[in-house]
Amino acid sequence: MSPNGHSCIAAGLLALFPLGLHATAPTEGTTTLILGHAKEFRIARGAPTSPEALARDWGQFELLIPRKQFPLAAPACRSDVKLRFIALPPDAPNRDSRVQARWHLLEKLRRIAAGSPDEVRIPLDTRYYVIRKNGHAPVLKYCNSFADEGE
Repeated sequence: MSPNGHSCIAAGLLALFPLGLHATAPTEGTTTLILGHAKEFRIARGAPTSPEALARDWGQFELLIPRKQFPLAAPACRSDVKLRFIALPPDAPNRDSRVQARWHLLEKLRRIAAGSPDEVRIPLDTRYYVIRKNGHAPVLKYCNSFADEGE
């Protein structure tokens, strides 16, 4: 338990994926993808179907986000941006709790995809696949992006 009485897992989930109603501005390190409706995303084929499978897959899965729904301009994409949750190797810090947090997120996304009213906020890692030109908003160079878990 954390000092405020919440479980560490719940506190970690809220820190990684806080609920809210507004997207953050697309600036370096602060872009957040907000998903709250099944039309806003698809879980990519092959996503793990159990916590054990997610752990075996090193915590990796992908979401397909329609280009127009993605918070960064993606002019090179015809349809979807692939949002990747990158690998958590066995020696990654706090790996077990991070894989568990991803499992809870994936399950929440599945509920949203099935029509349940809810919302998730996923910070994006804008260090990769993004072009920045002075005075212009960041632009996605390819059709790939990474989720950022605040490491």
